[in-house]
Amino acid sequence: MYLNLNAADQVAYLRDKKDVAFNLMDEEAAVRFLSNRNYFFKLKAFAKNYEKRFKEGDGKGRYIGLEFAYLVELSRVDRQLRDLVLRLTLDIEHCLKVRINRGAMAEGCDPCELAEKYLDYSRNNAIKEQVSKMDADGASKTFARIRSVMDGVGEGLDPASAVAIANELEGLLGEITFGRDPDHVRSSYAAMGTSPYSKGIVEKYGEADMPYWCLMELISFGPLIGFYKACFRKGGFLDSSEERATLKAASNLLRRVQTLRNAAAHGDCLLNGLSNYVRSKSASGVKKALQVREGLAGDVVNQVSSVAVAMDLAAVLMCYDIFVPEGYTRSSAADELRAFAKRAAEKKDWFEKNYAIKSFIDYVVLVFLHFADKFEWKDRREGEPAKA
Repeated sequence: MYLNLNAADQVAYLRDKKDVAFNLMDEEAAVRFLSNRNYFFKLKAFAKNYEKRFKEGDGKGRYIGLEFAYLVELSRVDRQLRDLVLRLTLDIEHCLKVRINRGAMAEGCDPCELAEKYLDYSRNNAIKEQVSKMDADGASKTFARIRSVMDGVGEGLDPASAVAIANELEGLLGEITFGRDPDHVRSSYAAMGTSPYSKGIVEKYGEADMPYWCLMELISFGPLIGFYKACFRKGGFLDSSEERATLKAASNLLRRVQTLRNAAAHGDCLLNGLSNYVRSKSASGVKKALQVREGLAGDVVNQVSSVAVAMDLAAVLMCYDIFVPEGYTRSSAADELRAFAKRAAEKKDWFEKNYAIKSFIDYVVLVFLHFADKFEWKDRREGEPAKA
């Protein structure tokens, strides 16, 4: 059972039950913050970066050395990082569209046929995934349950009963399809026809025979990545050796970019798991790219090489370097990277005793300043247009 405490009671709980201190921000200010600036569940998520006492009789479950102000600072840096991630990934998304369009123009392909090829490709891949996961015996049992539901359906259903049965059948079918709609890409852009910002495209071109440039405007970031890969993979829809080489350099990074972009877009906390190390083959690939491609080796990278957000940020920055051409866009990104590195380290002394947070700040400063130098347009001059 959960209690819905007011802000003053939440502060008292943190003080009395969790040993959170209020030296740098007093309790009155903390109450105002939890009432007007953030909320308890969101803020407390950042406490995962701090150790708890684990022995009975020694305050088990209470935090060690945690100030309320530390949580506030982490929440503010986290929000600024989300904003930066969205800015960078929007540029990457735009440049993927530009590259698909450039390849399609160079080849002179049928624009509607290219879009339809990707929709078929996406559908077939989804079906293959469903088949690979299918348990035939389990599916037979589910079909039997579906028949049982259908046998109980008579004539003259009232709307509420019809909806309830339809939802039950959808749930049962979801057990077999694993919640995956093979036509999810087509369905997603069809749904965009209800948006005031995109319905004009659907109304003008329709859902059938839609050219690829309209498809790119309507699908989300994940399917766009899939479209780019389908175009330029070996044996893909478009023949460009240059773009194929670009895809090879970025292929293992793009899904991490998508994951971080989605987390930022949904307002998820990015900095609440700096001490939760997750080892994966993908993360080791990012670390290797940082070391080999960028020359960023040493303890600063090694210390966070198993921290998901650290490797995801590196993937975003390397993809930005790969896809976004030299010019004002890159230079303004460089300015923002420098500003964030400075902001992240602003209260670094607060976290000197927290290895995970201190290591992440050191990493951000090193990596962000490295890429800021790479993104800077060396020939930037007042009034000169960006290079293509």
